[in-house]
Amino acid sequence: MRPEVDVRTLALALVLAPACVGPVPFGADAPKDGGVDTDAGDTGTDGPGDDLPSDTDAPVAPDETDTAGDDTDGPGDSADSADSGTASCACDDLDPCTLDVCLPGGTCAHHGAWDGTPVGLFPQDLLRDPGTLEVQVLSTKTVTKNLRQVRVQELRFTGWESEACMLRPVRLQAFLAMPVDVVGTTRSTPGLVVAHGLGGLADEGAAVGPAGDHGLVTLAYSGPGQGASQGTPSEPDHLFDTLTIPRDSWFWEHAAAAMRGLTLLGALPEVDPGRLAMSGYSGGGVATLIANGVDDRLAAAVVVSATGHWQLAVDNPTPGWQADLLADMTPPRTKDAPEWKALEGALDPRHFLATAHGRTLLIDGTQDQFFPIDTARATMADLQAADPAHRLLEIVDWDHGWFALFNDELPGLESSRAVRFWLRHALGTAGSAAGLPSQPELVDAQPALCDGFTVPCTVVVVRVPPGPYAAVDGWVRFSADGLGWASAKLQGGPEIFTAEIKPCLSLPCTITLANHAMVVDVAFRWGGVLDEPFRLSSIPRLPPGFAPRILPIQP
Repeated sequence: MRPEVDVRTLALALVLAPACVGPVPFGADAPKDGGVDTDAGDTGTDGPGDDLPSDTDAPVAPDETDTAGDDTDGPGDSADSADSGTASCACDDLDPCTLDVCLPGGTCAHHGAWDGTPVGLFPQDLLRDPGTLEVQVLSTKTVTKNLRQVRVQELRFTGWESEACMLRPVRLQAFLAMPVDVVGTTRSTPGLVVAHGLGGLADEGAAVGPAGDHGLVTLAYSGPGQGASQGTPSEPDHLFDTLTIPRDSWFWEHAAAAMRGLTLLGALPEVDPGRLAMSGYSGGGVATLIANGVDDRLAAAVVVSATGHWQLAVDNPTPGWQADLLADMTPPRTKDAPEWKALEGALDPRHFLATAHGRTLLIDGTQDQFFPIDTARATMADLQAADPAHRLLEIVDWDHGWFALFNDELPGLESSRAVRFWLRHALGTAGSAAGLPSQPELVDAQPALCDGFTVPCTVVVVRVPPGPYAAVDGWVRFSADGLGWASAKLQGGPEIFTAEIKPCLSLPCTITLANHAMVVDVAFRWGGVLDEPFRLSSIPRLPPGFAPRILPIQP
């Protein structure tokens, strides 16, 4: 349930404006910091024509300091858990290993003991409270993106970090982008939170892009310790800081920051709180899967190059990123370490798939060495067991998302087309994207004779159930090891398609579902002349015991 709050009053009252420029209204017309930036390809970097102040120019909340006469941090020092110059917390007997927390100003919020469930790690009343956001606007300007005027503001707002079981507030960096024609409207526009990958940070372009391309009010934030955000960065020791309570891990903090971002968007007068979405790449995709499983405010989720079922990757003959990061801890750990078992047991996104609230589009590369195809298959199986409305795009010859080794331009284009459709579909921003697209089904693959019964081949049968969008082309992708992939074009339709994989050297053909990984992708026509067809995939079919061969993780 949303807190009862006058959002216009909130949006203005919570601002702590830089002293040098006077009050800067948040969510209203604000003074520009240097005129209009018409750089259509704005990337959020400082340079000619890009007048956003650097992070070092902008005021931030003060570093943590001990209150007078309070020098020690420990279980009995509940006031210092929320330092930042606040008064002593009245709850001197606060148990640090519960979900209780000392709030700024010296008050306490009691959430009780952790119930031991992954979802229970995220106290929703704390994360959804707009009264503790303390939004500060550092700069405002206007840029042009995709022929659309977009107002972009750099902000700070309050999130939460957990250290030694104690929650404490941290000031988070964010960029808020809003189409100019939306400013001043009431509950008119969907909102989108954008989460960056592990070791990354937010920049202006991450917010301006979706605002200009999709017309969404977009908030891109830097996770704790990243960019200009306060807190502990995403170093291996912090990622696997799980033995006291898994909430101490940076993965928890990143997902919690995203939910605070949803709270901020929902407090804006212009944003429709019933149409909130989140997207993330890699570690940001992990945060998206977690937040989507916890927060029922989400109507849509787009996850790029991230999955659950991490143990599959760790047990791969070429171990996944988790093993590399464990080895970078001090001292080095292995997959048998209790830190890993605690993280996997509480914050692997697999725990949050059955409760996914927003319709989810999962985009993965068939050669992703961080989130291999077997983890994508397991993740989609869990999502669709709970709700068949989730969809997958498995892109052949793409490794870890934007860092494609094999081919960059076309996979990125296919991804952006699917994202464009999915956001419009799930958020209801266009009638032409109202219906749920069909999911291709790989029915069978059998040895046969092709070309007038003279050439040994494998015939693959694919079904595309009837739906609101016409299938205009498609391919079967197949691989013996998960690293090298080949393709065969689908023929026929409109519901039953076939593809011939040939030539085989002899019968029976050795390319079968028993020894090859296979996945089908189909392009669907939708919308008007400017709406390019988008692709969706079948759930991958993998042979029994299949372990994809992946490229070693590079240091």
